[in-house]
Amino acid sequence: MSVTDTNVVDAIGTMPDTNMVVLSISDHLSWGAQSGEHLVLLQSKINTYLRFIESGEIYVTFPTSKGKPIAVRVYFKEEPDDMGHQFLNRAREVLRGAGIELQTARVGGDLH
Repeated sequence: MSVTDTNVVDAIGTMPDTNMVVLSISDHLSWGAQSGEHLVLLQSKINTYLRFIESGEIYVTFPTSKGKPIAVRVYFKEEPDDMGHQFLNRAREVLRGAGIELQTARVGGDLH
């Protein structure tokens, strides 16, 4: 599964060191000429995750997540371009308002 499967949660688990529940998105797409299309897919995917959490479906699917902090983590194959970073900053604020942390990482790189 990946960012192109916009109606599916790719992965969910608990980080043993922080006890945070992390829902992961795998983003293998390139940036550049297709950035607009890429952002539409990423926004749709993040919205699916937000609905999954806010509806309470997360607690049915992953009952041990109750009472734990939640993060959505996007693993990028490539560093996002300027439009991508602007979108991520806005998405981070929206998710923060819902009590959810947005994290990003490059595959094989550091977590942000």
